[in-house]
Amino acid sequence: MSPSRAIAVAVTMVAAVFVIASPSPARAAASAPVVTPVTCPPLPIPLPPGVTETCGTVDVPLDRAQPAAGTIPIFFELYRHSDSSRPSLGAIVPSVGGPGISNTAFAPIVLGVFGPLLDRRDLLVIDDRGTGRSAAINCPALQHLTGDVVSAVRACGAQLGAAASRYGSGDVADDVDAVRAALGIDQIVYYGGSFGSHDVRAYDYRHPGHLQAAVLDSPWLSPDYTFQASGARFYARVQATVCRRSPSCIGANPHPGSVLAWLAQRLRAHPFDGTGYDANGVPHQVHVDESTIFDILSANYNAAPAFLSQGELTAAAQALRRGDQVPLLRLAAESPQVTDSGPPGFISLGASVATFCSDGRFVYDVTAPEATRRAQLETAFAALPAGAFAPFSAAAWRAVNERLPKGVPGGFPADWCVPWPTPVHPNPPFPPNQPFSKPALILNSDLDVVPLDDAKAALPLFRQGHLVEVANAGHETTLWSGCAAGIARTFIATGATGDTSCAADVTTPFHRIGEPPSSFVPYHGVGRFPVRAADAIPARTDPTGINQADQQDRKIASVAGSTILDAFMRAQRMNLMTGTTGRGLRGGSYTVTPSPTTTTIDFNTVRFTNDVTVTGHATRDLATNTIDAQVTVVQANDQSGSQQAHGSQRQGTLTFHGILYTPSKPDGQIRGTIDGHQVALLVPMN
Repeated sequence: MSPSRAIAVAVTMVAAVFVIASPSPARAAASAPVVTPVTCPPLPIPLPPGVTETCGTVDVPLDRAQPAAGTIPIFFELYRHSDSSRPSLGAIVPSVGGPGISNTAFAPIVLGVFGPLLDRRDLLVIDDRGTGRSAAINCPALQHLTGDVVSAVRACGAQLGAAASRYGSGDVADDVDAVRAALGIDQIVYYGGSFGSHDVRAYDYRHPGHLQAAVLDSPWLSPDYTFQASGARFYARVQATVCRRSPSCIGANPHPGSVLAWLAQRLRAHPFDGTGYDANGVPHQVHVDESTIFDILSANYNAAPAFLSQGELTAAAQALRRGDQVPLLRLAAESPQVTDSGPPGFISLGASVATFCSDGRFVYDVTAPEATRRAQLETAFAALPAGAFAPFSAAAWRAVNERLPKGVPGGFPADWCVPWPTPVHPNPPFPPNQPFSKPALILNSDLDVVPLDDAKAALPLFRQGHLVEVANAGHETTLWSGCAAGIARTFIATGATGDTSCAADVTTPFHRIGEPPSSFVPYHGVGRFPVRAADAIPARTDPTGINQADQQDRKIASVAGSTILDAFMRAQRMNLMTGTTGRGLRGGSYTVTPSPTTTTIDFNTVRFTNDVTVTGHATRDLATNTIDAQVTVVQANDQSGSQQAHGSQRQGTLTFHGILYTPSKPDGQIRGTIDGHQVALLVPMN
């Protein structure tokens, strides 16, 4: 179907299968759920062959315990199965979580994941109440964070008034069933990503007769709604895992977990201020303390290149241990947290806090006055056991979450619901420890932002549950991994997980959310950030070439390779809307020229160390991730003007050839001459 869909076409298609809703609000509220057809928004992708789309709204009670409170329209997009000669096997209903995110905004992505099943199954995408096109909540002070978070949340609660309790997963589950009934669909398979798992569990508890099975992808299963201590611990595990998957990082730092623990302790005791340069070479005055570690590990979690901050943090910590603040300052400058969430149509922060405060079970009494809740929170916080957030302090985790309008990914502010209104007609989504009645596939990644241990601990609740650990994927594994998506499709189609061996393979390709599947494994780690060439890890001898390089040549070549790779990593982090000029780690500049097929970089005396400059040209083929470069390297005085303490000054002309993100091609080749010596050397690509 064309992305441009006229109203007449949409109405005709909807009318063929739906009962048209009366325009009378009174009649709509009093009768069974009915559909009002609406024009479908444009899709940026073509529909699978034979699949047709219809859109509409279903008016549901705002408060089912208080009918006089009126109704709220629930928007949906229905993608009918292509094999119209046979009846549908049921509808797949995705909830991507947040909470507060529009599910229909993710329709193009979930179509890509579940498209192969749409010959016999429908796809029903519904915006939860208060999100997307289902009357998205707009609390301006929270949505754009003006002032402090607590005051913004308090104002949002006051804006919603008695309706503040009406956006929990229990109400959402009842809305989903109303839409299902209005469309005449009998059975659904519910996909719940992240906090969307609450919607799935609520639906199973309330409407089990219409649930075939469920896929819980990176599900929020923690019983600790207030502090989420396991989330802090898992951030540390993910960082160490990424380092272990980088030969450079783990080769130079065999104990990344211990290094991170040292860094947390060091910054807890000795925070510092300095100038860091972001990927565009723009200077920022930054304050670096223990909570900054969470900024570094979370701010670019969904950005390109995947997991770069995790891959560099160990080496940056080791640099700080040697007295070098520059790499850590750069990571801090590249990790600003977003506090303006934009228009509420994609994510509504008002819906997010309303859902969380309706669903959560906290250490304070939500029926008590705000001052009492605050006192109860602080008492519980003071009583937390030592090491609950290790290697981090409880104060650092709480600080980063409470200065952001929604916390870091996988976390929420501990005091988020302290100023929220006292519940009116509370509607908990499901009882604590409620068993799940249907077959369930649970997917969790060792690179997730929700802890794998939480899924393991909750598994006994899923009596027909299958937990699959996915090695190479981020949060909501099916959106990152063709392997995970294939396992989910097999489970939906057959009720069994099938062959899951790809999930445990650390060489299985993955991709960021929204990117097409590829054959690449996009990790990039760093072993060391040397201040001078003498501190560098020397390049290895390439046995396939003629090599006359001595130790100093090998270190200069290593710095040249690091300079090239570092620039291509930063080029992916660049904001090309504000410029295409970057800065070397320790000086010099380069210009990035992007095209649909290549990225080219022109280097102008770029310094990865203080004493080696790189000048020349490099190109990355985006289809193959092949990098080829021709550069001139000069080892001269460092930026302070000091003479080299180790060996004479040297210069050379080098070529570089390597392939990013390809475990079978782990090394880049360096050829050329340095100080008249012919060199044939290898440097790691990851």
